[in-house]
Amino acid sequence: MLKIAAKKKLWVVTYVVVVCVTSALVCFGSNGFVHLFKMKRELYELTKKNYELTRENTLLLRKIKLFSSNRVLQEEAIRKELGWIKDGEIVIDFPRKSSPAQEMPSEFYHRY
Repeated sequence: MLKIAAKKKLWVVTYVVVVCVTSALVCFGSNGFVHLFKMKRELYELTKKNYELTRENTLLLRKIKLFSSNRVLQEEAIRKELGWIKDGEIVIDFPRKSSPAQEMPSEFYHRY
């Protein structure tokens, strides 16, 4: 009778160990639940970024279509970005104000 109880106890312990090891592998293995949750989070982030890039791409395509068909916008962009002027226009270039540190001679702001 004692041997049967010992064998039963051995089977129970073996079963518990196998269940624990299998559970650990399922949860923390290379393709376990932890990995699954990380992959779901990464998929969510990539899907979100993909949506934002698609939206930005759509807006840029609209701007390109509008810009390519509108000469006024083209001229405005050229004048603003490249500084071009029309014939007969006069350009007045105002000097920028300098900061007080630039006006002082270097001997006044030497650190000791």
